[in-house]
Formats: sequence, C-alpha cells, structure tokens
Amino acid sequence: MSDKLAKHIAEEVARLLPLVLDEEALAILAARLRPLITDDETRTRAESLLTTTEAAAHARVNVETIRRAIRAGVLPVAAKIGRSPRISEVALDEWLADTASHTTAPSVARTRRSPRRPGAAEGSLKTAWSGL
Repeated sequence: MSDKLAKHIAEEVARLLPLVLDEEALAILAARLRPLITDDETRTRAESLLTTTEAAAHARVNVETIRRAIRAGVLPVAAKIGRSPRISEVALDEWLADTASHTTAPSVARTRRSPRRPGAAEGSLKTAWSGL
C-alpha cells in the first residue's frame, strides 16, 4: 500500500469516526492510538536516555549541576543502569525550560564589603567572655 493511499484511508476514517462513535468511545480510542501516532523524531527523543555527563554536555552545565537537580527531585530519572541514572532528553529539555523561566528575574546588585578593622574580632571575643 502506498503512503498516499494509506494517508487517504486514515483521513477518511478520522472523518467518519465521530459520526459512528460517541464522545466517550472517541476519548478511549484517542488515548489508545496517541502513543502509536507520534512522529519518529518525538519518539526517538523520548526514548533516548542520557548519562549525567551527556546531559550536562547537552545542557551546557557542570555534571554536578545535573546531579544536584536529580537529588533535589527537580530532574526526573527515567531509568538506572546499576547505580548510574539515565535522563530522558525530553525531561532534560523541560527542566532547562523551567530553570530558565525561574532565572529571568532581575538580579540584585551586590555591594562591596567594607574592609575589616584589625582587632574588631578580638574585641568582640573579649566582650563575649567578660559577660560570663
């Protein structure tokens, strides 16, 4: 069967199904067909699992940043091979988008600390001990 014919049959079925099935049956059918209909690129990205090193390279962050996100429960682990976590590329991209939306707030300007006076810490220790 050619791709053109298969596409035409699928379009006809999609056009006729709402006439034959009620809303509940359509929802059930859609839920069962949705995983089968995704395009190859989405399926490949969803199925590709990255190591923490590969995820860090993809996100252009340090490996420890990925590990901290996993420990905090912010970045979900798709699977573990031994003790090594694997992260799906889709979950990593969602985490990056979420993280980017949190960091868009304007940063607070830092002020320079004044230099310490010599002997200031010593005086405070004497004061603390003299009160006893």
